[in-house]
Amino acid sequence: MGLFDLIIDSIANPEQKTEPTDLSGLLDSIQNVAQQKDTSADMMQTVISALGKHVKTGLKEYTGSTEELVEEVASAPEASSDLLGKLFGSQGPEKVSEEVSQNTGLNSQTILSLLPVLVPIVMRLFQSGGTKESSSQKSQLNPLLQGFLDSDRDGDVDLADVLKLAGPYLNK
Repeated sequence: MGLFDLIIDSIANPEQKTEPTDLSGLLDSIQNVAQQKDTSADMMQTVISALGKHVKTGLKEYTGSTEELVEEVASAPEASSDLLGKLFGSQGPEKVSEEVSQNTGLNSQTILSLLPVLVPIVMRLFQSGGTKESSSQKSQLNPLLQGFLDSDRDGDVDLADVLKLAGPYLNK
């Protein structure tokens, strides 16, 4: 099952936190950042797609609780350099911004300035896939986060594809 399917399943599952407004809010946030940085929403999606690989690597390499790190970063309006360092570990925000720049053509300093804003937006998507506090499934891993981190499935939908698929669904 692809990431988009996991999001739709998460919305349909009353035990999980995901609401259609979560996706709508994610798209709105990305559009707002694009406007603030005088960049197109398509470029932001390209940046997020390139960033997704680094987020996945960082979460997989993190030695603590992945879900706690997602919660911590998602709850921050802007991720501090400490939080970005915690997430990206050995990659470091500078290396991530350079690689994303190479993949997108956007200046690496611009990417570096976007990371504190974009990373929490992405993490909020994964945070929304968790189970509700009242859920009987609370002890289970977040299926949305687990699906993102499961790299055994070649050809899965990446973050940019999720945003493109969600846009028409949410009339964005």
